[in-house]
Amino acid sequence: VEVARKKQQEENLKPTGTYWGFPVSPEDVKWQERQTKLWEVVQFLVENRAVRRKKLIPPEFGQLSIALNQAAPPKVVSLLISTGSNALKKDEIARKSLFLVI
Repeated sequence: VEVARKKQQEENLKPTGTYWGFPVSPEDVKWQERQTKLWEVVQFLVENRAVRRKKLIPPEFGQLSIALNQAAPPKVVSLLISTGSNALKKDEIARKSLFLVI
């Protein structure tokens, strides 16, 4: 997640108004494609973890809120939520995640 975040900063990707909603302009499409490309390594690693039924460990719980804060693709967020379900039991992480989702 940190690698994707750093790449985002290097490329200076500014989110469009629709984020991951239905793209209404060519800029929206380009932004979504670039975000998907940036997060594909994270998605692969989290998919691998989900397939092996491995859960996030407590030091990794913050990765969920970082991914949400950095506008990760919905697939990545969904996988992080499924592998980090124990993280959502902690009040602090649950509040941050809910705030960022809304």
